[in-house]
Amino acid sequence: MVKQGEGILMKLKGIALIILLALSGMPLGAQTGNQELTVEDIYLNSTVEVQIVRALAQESSRKDKERALNILSRMIDENKVTEGSVDVIFILEELSGEGVAKEVRINRALANDYSEVRRKSAELLGQVGGKRAVETLITMTLKDPEPTVVAEAIYSLGLLGGDDTGEAEKVIAHVMRIYNMTTRIDNNLAFAAISAIEKIGKTKSGRIRPELFSILTQIQNSNYIRAVKKKAERVLDEMRTY
Repeated sequence: MVKQGEGILMKLKGIALIILLALSGMPLGAQTGNQELTVEDIYLNSTVEVQIVRALAQESSRKDKERALNILSRMIDENKVTEGSVDVIFILEELSGEGVAKEVRINRALANDYSEVRRKSAELLGQVGGKRAVETLITMTLKDPEPTVVAEAIYSLGLLGGDDTGEAEKVIAHVMRIYNMTTRIDNNLAFAAISAIEKIGKTKSGRIRPELFSILTQIQNSNYIRAVKKKAERVLDEMRTY
């Protein structure tokens, strides 16, 4: 029988352990059986190739980070990566926030604003897929200040068909509404959004959030180039057939 004092002590030790694990950066959902794994545990069980990619991704230079992404791209093409490849997704998550979620400053100036690294990360997340990839892409869509990165994140969300909750659709509508209401007209971003809406519409047989139809009509009536407006019109016409 455990004495009352001993029971309280065990509970306190358990709470302390939980706090330490949280501070160590343990990812949510990384489990083997009933045992949660730390990030380091996951990488210790990774292939040598993934460990090399991680080492490159953690270097400060843009060149090394781009090299890491190029290797990951080849791995995806060779079917070495799936939506269950948590180790690879962690690397892409980290690179997707380079200069935004993760800032390195030298004399107060941002030294790691690597928008092309973030854009390529969004592209690869769209190829890998899975719930975690969708969540990261949604964050990028909302928080990245660079329109080329936002465009890639939105396009990748389209490739993945959005998500079951409709959160991706809400985010796309919200961000595009902001761009349409300001002078920040960006034809590439608008084209990516139209393509994403088209792909999500096909995945869901047209049962998408009404806000997305409004975004398409807003694009038609805004100061975008003719090709972008015509694509928005065509997608709206396609939606009527569902």
